Amino acid sequence: MLGAIYEWGNRAAWITVAVTVVLFFYALIYAFPNARLAALQQARDAAEQENRAFCERRGMPFGTREHTACAEDLMDIRANERQRTLDELGIF
Repeated sequence: MLGAIYEWGNRAAWITVAVTVVLFFYALIYAFPNARLAALQQARDAAEQENRAFCERRGMPFGTREHTACAEDLMDIRANERQRTLDELGIF
């Protein structure tokens, strides 16, 4: 009887290991890179919406040269702030 329980437990453990390995490779190959790309796209979309709203509130209609310059300046400001934060944290 104990031998049967041991065999069943051993098989269950190996099945668990096999399923875990499959899920790990799925996450490594497919899920993690796609999640990172989706997060980056969401951040870009949010920044574009903020740029548009900010510049339009300052009287620069979307699609004009002034609006484009305003949006580029805001992106530069964000990049500089990000770099300052990284420098303060000691991340290169």
